[in-house]
Parts: sequence; C-alpha cells; structure tokens
Amino acid sequence: MHPRLLGQMVKYCKDELDFPVVQITTNARLLNETWMHDVEARRTLDMMTISIDSFDDEVSKSMGRGKGDHTIHVNRAADLCRDFDVGLKINTVVCRSNLDEDMRDAIAKLDPFRWKVVQMYLVDGMNTNVENPVHDASYLGISRDEFESFIERHKDLDCLQSEPNERFVSAYLLLNERMRFLSTSEGGKETDSILDISVADAIAQCDFSSEKFMERDGEYFDNVGIMPLATTTVAN
Repeated sequence: MHPRLLGQMVKYCKDELDFPVVQITTNARLLNETWMHDVEARRTLDMMTISIDSFDDEVSKSMGRGKGDHTIHVNRAADLCRDFDVGLKINTVVCRSNLDEDMRDAIAKLDPFRWKVVQMYLVDGMNTNVENPVHDASYLGISRDEFESFIERHKDLDCLQSEPNERFVSAYLLLNERMRFLSTSEGGKETDSILDISVADAIAQCDFSSEKFMERDGEYFDNVGIMPLATTTVAN
C-alpha cells in the first residue's frame, strides 16, 4: 500500500471512526520519520506490528522477507516507535530455517511490549498437500517439542508470547484479498465475501471461536494500557 494512502487510513480510523486503537502491520521498508510526522503518529497510531523471522538477513531473504536488508528496516521502525510513543509488537514464525537461532539480544534491543512467537502452521490444501509445489512448505514444518526448545531458549524475555499450533486453530480471523474469511483448520475453505453479506454472517460461516481467541490472550491490549477489541490493522 502506498504510504500516503496508509497515512490517510490511519487518520480516518482515529479521527472519523473514533477507533480507540489503531494498529498497522508493516514490513517497515517505506517507513520513515517524515511519514510518522505527516500521520501525526504520536496522536493517531497506537501500535505497530512488524514480522521478523530471522536476524540473519540471508535467512530472512530465503524466507521471503526483504531483499537482504530486513533487519535495517525493523531496527529503524523500532527507533521510530520509541521516538513517537507508539507501542511496538514483533511477530516471529518459528520453522526449520530459524529453529536454532538465538534472538535474545536482538529482541531485547528492539524492546517490543509483545513478542508473539508462533509455531509454523501447516494446513492441508493451503501450504501442504497442494497441487502447486511452489506453495508446499512442508519441509519447513517443526514438531511441538522443537518449537518448545526455541521457547525455552528465550523464556527470560518478559515480552515473549508463545503460540503453538493448537492455540492458532479457530483463534484468528484471516481475511483474504477477496474479502472472504479463511478457515484456520480446513485449507481452501472460505466464507462468502463481506462485500455481499454482513461481517457477522461471514464470521458465522467460518471456524472462528471467541473462546479460542480469549484463550490465546486476545485481550492483551489491557496489559499495556490500551483498550481491547477495538483495533483495525492496515498494512503497507
């Protein structure tokens, strides 16, 4: 998404829709101080989420994140969040490629209020047992025990939030480019478009569970003094 359009969306959500929490999810490549000033980030932006799966840029590049310079953008974004009083959240997916990496010092330097560490999730028909081998990520999958070894290595970081596979199923609402919610338990299954039916009716068609959402600490905003369950996420 173009930075100017993203900025307009952030301001619209805060000023026109009066959302208590506005969050962006970004790869940080186009993020800079000018954009933060233009969007009045200190007033309009409550949280920023950035994904980084490895602090080795070559590993990140092999996983499809960045062009060999992803850590530069992530560190710049963390500095901007500090400068503009925006809460920083980091997401990391643990898979075969980064399983043995020690991220303690790097995460401590970024200083996020929340570091969500997710076990790579394989879904039949989505990223495993698929017709197109390009979409088959089975070779990156790891066991629960392997995932727990990564968590054990980083357990002293207070910001760590562990999400093994069982916490992911039915606990997320995933919306694709056709504005259809995707099933987290059945690959390829999707709802009718929310352009055609109401959001409530579309949610009723998918496997989302509010109970599962709460079990995975879905109201974590409370822990950082931000109002819960009233957030919008837009990405660049």
